Amino acid sequence: MVWYSDRKIIRIVDNWIFGELFNTARVLDVGGFDNALTNLAVRLKTQVVGGDLFRKLAFERVTFGRDSVTIYEMMQCTPYLSNEQCNLCLYG
Repeated sequence: MVWYSDRKIIRIVDNWIFGELFNTARVLDVGGFDNALTNLAVRLKTQVVGGDLFRKLAFERVTFGRDSVTIYEMMQCTPYLSNEQCNLCLYG
């Protein structure tokens, strides 16, 4: 991870930085997709918030449905944030 800034960033919670990638494919089971995505996000948030001073990063994939659709997800907090600050940022 590389982070450039023109202002102080150490020990500052800044939740405006994020990235998203979109897949334009259609999902047949929208409810199943939402459920799988939510469960995956909860697991990753727990791992990230429970991280240590060196790593607050989690990534995982889950496959669901008859079509075996795979969802990839990654979450990260910068390691210098406390677990409480990371939790606040991710759970907003």
